[in-house]
Amino acid sequence: MKLPILLHDEKCSLCKRFKQAFERIPGTSHITFASIYDDEVYLKFPQIDPEMALRELHYLDASGEVYIGKDALSQLMIAFPLVKKISWLIEGNMGQKALSYFNQVAKNYRKRLIKDCNNCK
Repeated sequence: MKLPILLHDEKCSLCKRFKQAFERIPGTSHITFASIYDDEVYLKFPQIDPEMALRELHYLDASGEVYIGKDALSQLMIAFPLVKKISWLIEGNMGQKALSYFNQVAKNYRKRLIKDCNNCK
C-alpha cells in the first residue's frame, strides 16, 4: 500500500461520492484509496484505530503521518484547494443532513404525483 493514503467507506453513499469527486481533482492521482474494511490497512498502520476509522476521515500523508477528521480535511485542502468545494460531503454531518433533506423532498414529490394521478387513485 503506497503512501499517501485516504481511507474511505465504500458502504457510505456520501463517502463514495466524495471519493468520485476527489478523483476528478487535478493532481490527486497519486493518492491511494484504501477501504476502512481492509484489515491489511490496520496491520500495516497499527496507529490507526479501526473503530475511529469508521467514524472519521483518515488521511496518511507521504511521510506516514496520520491526520484524522477536520485535520485530515485541512491537510487535503492545503494540498488540493478544490477539496473545499466538496468537503461538505464529509464535514460533520452536513452531508447526511443534505441527503436526508433530499430524500424527504423526493418522498413528498412522489406522494404528490400519486395523489394527482387519476390512474393511481
